[in-house]
Amino acid sequence: MRTGREVSNYRIISHRNITRAQFSRTADGNQIRFRWQAAESGTLTVSDIKLESNFSHVNTTGNQVIITDIFFPVNCRLYYTMTNPLSGQSYESTLEFEISEAGFWTVTLNNN
Repeated sequence: MRTGREVSNYRIISHRNITRAQFSRTADGNQIRFRWQAAESGTLTVSDIKLESNFSHVNTTGNQVIITDIFFPVNCRLYYTMTNPLSGQSYESTLEFEISEAGFWTVTLNNN
Protein backbone atom coordinates (compact mmCIF):
# COMPACT_ATOMS: atom_id res chain seq x y z
CA MET A 1 0.00 0.00 0.00
CA ARG A 2 1.53 3.29 -1.07
CA THR A 3 0.96 6.51 0.85
CA GLY A 4 -0.19 9.52 -1.17
CA ARG A 5 -1.58 7.54 -4.08
CA GLU A 6 -4.78 8.82 -5.63
CA VAL A 7 -7.23 6.41 -7.20
CA SER A 8 -10.56 7.63 -8.54
CA ASN A 9 -12.03 9.88 -5.91
CA TYR A 10 -10.08 8.93 -2.79
CA ARG A 11 -6.56 9.43 -1.54
CA ILE A 12 -4.67 7.63 1.22
CA ILE A 13 -2.65 10.25 3.10
CA SER A 14 -0.96 8.01 5.68
CA HIS A 15 -1.28 4.58 7.29
CA ARG A 16 0.36 2.47 9.98
CA ASN A 17 0.09 -1.29 10.58
CA ILE A 18 -2.38 -1.74 7.72
CA THR A 19 -1.39 -4.03 4.87
CA ARG A 20 -4.23 -3.06 2.55
CA ALA A 21 -7.15 -0.63 2.40
CA GLN A 22 -9.83 -1.09 -0.25
CA PHE A 23 -12.25 1.74 -1.09
CA SER A 24 -15.41 0.98 -3.01
CA ARG A 25 -18.26 3.32 -3.92
CA THR A 26 -21.52 1.41 -4.36
CA ALA A 27 -24.19 4.12 -4.76
CA ASP A 28 -25.08 7.79 -4.39
CA GLY A 29 -25.38 9.11 -0.84
CA ASN A 30 -23.30 10.36 2.07
CA GLN A 31 -22.07 7.38 4.11
CA ILE A 32 -18.81 5.54 4.85
CA ARG A 33 -18.76 2.02 6.27
CA PHE A 34 -15.59 0.47 7.73
CA ARG A 35 -14.95 -3.28 7.75
CA TRP A 36 -12.06 -5.27 9.22
CA GLN A 37 -11.51 -8.55 7.38
CA ALA A 38 -9.36 -10.16 10.10
CA ALA A 39 -11.99 -9.35 12.74
CA GLU A 40 -14.79 -10.76 10.56
CA SER A 41 -12.86 -14.02 10.14
CA GLY A 42 -12.06 -14.18 13.87
CA THR A 43 -8.27 -14.09 13.55
CA LEU A 44 -7.98 -10.63 15.18
CA THR A 45 -10.22 -8.44 17.32
CA VAL A 46 -10.64 -4.71 16.85
CA SER A 47 -11.12 -2.29 19.75
CA ASP A 48 -10.58 1.34 20.84
CA ILE A 49 -11.92 2.73 17.57
CA LYS A 50 -11.58 6.51 17.29
CA LEU A 51 -12.53 8.71 14.33
CA GLU A 52 -11.68 12.31 13.55
CA SER A 53 -13.56 13.97 10.70
CA ASN A 54 -16.33 16.37 9.67
CA PHE A 55 -19.19 13.90 10.05
CA SER A 56 -22.38 13.95 12.07
CA HIS A 57 -23.32 10.45 13.13
CA VAL A 58 -21.22 7.38 13.95
CA ASN A 59 -22.91 4.00 14.42
CA THR A 60 -20.90 1.02 15.69
CA THR A 61 -22.24 -2.52 15.35
CA GLY A 62 -19.89 -5.42 16.05
CA ASN A 63 -16.94 -5.13 13.70
CA GLN A 64 -18.55 -2.39 11.59
CA VAL A 65 -18.44 1.36 11.96
CA ILE A 66 -20.75 3.48 9.80
CA ILE A 67 -20.51 7.27 9.42
CA THR A 68 -23.59 9.04 8.06
CA ASP A 69 -24.52 12.64 7.15
CA ILE A 70 -21.06 13.39 5.74
CA PHE A 71 -20.19 16.55 3.86
CA PHE A 72 -17.88 15.75 0.95
CA PRO A 73 -15.02 16.14 0.37
CA VAL A 74 -14.18 14.47 3.68
CA ASN A 75 -10.84 14.01 5.40
CA CYS A 76 -10.88 11.26 8.02
CA ARG A 77 -8.41 9.87 10.56
CA LEU A 78 -9.17 6.41 11.93
CA TYR A 79 -7.36 4.95 14.95
CA TYR A 80 -7.92 1.44 16.34
CA THR A 81 -6.23 -1.45 18.14
CA MET A 82 -5.94 -4.95 16.70
CA THR A 83 -5.41 -7.89 19.07
CA ASN A 84 -4.58 -11.51 18.32
CA PRO A 85 -6.90 -13.47 20.65
CA LEU A 86 -4.51 -16.46 20.82
CA SER A 87 -1.24 -14.66 21.60
CA GLY A 88 -2.72 -11.55 23.23
CA GLN A 89 -0.38 -9.40 21.14
CA SER A 90 -1.84 -5.95 20.29
CA TYR A 91 -0.83 -3.14 17.98
CA GLU A 92 -2.27 0.23 17.07
CA SER A 93 -3.26 1.02 13.50
CA THR A 94 -4.04 4.34 11.86
CA LEU A 95 -5.41 5.41 8.50
CA GLU A 96 -5.80 8.95 7.24
CA PHE A 97 -7.59 9.42 3.94
CA GLU A 98 -9.66 11.83 1.88
CA ILE A 99 -12.72 11.04 -0.22
CA SER A 100 -13.74 13.75 -2.68
CA GLU A 101 -16.88 12.23 -4.24
CA ALA A 102 -20.14 11.81 -2.33
CA GLY A 103 -21.57 8.31 -2.16
CA PHE A 104 -22.06 5.15 -0.13
CA TRP A 105 -18.47 4.04 0.48
CA THR A 106 -17.08 0.88 2.04
CA VAL A 107 -13.52 0.92 3.37
CA THR A 108 -12.24 -2.61 3.96
CA LEU A 109 -9.09 -2.84 6.08
CA ASN A 110 -6.64 -5.71 6.17
CA ASN A 111 -4.26 -6.15 9.09
CA ASN A 112 -1.84 -9.05 9.60
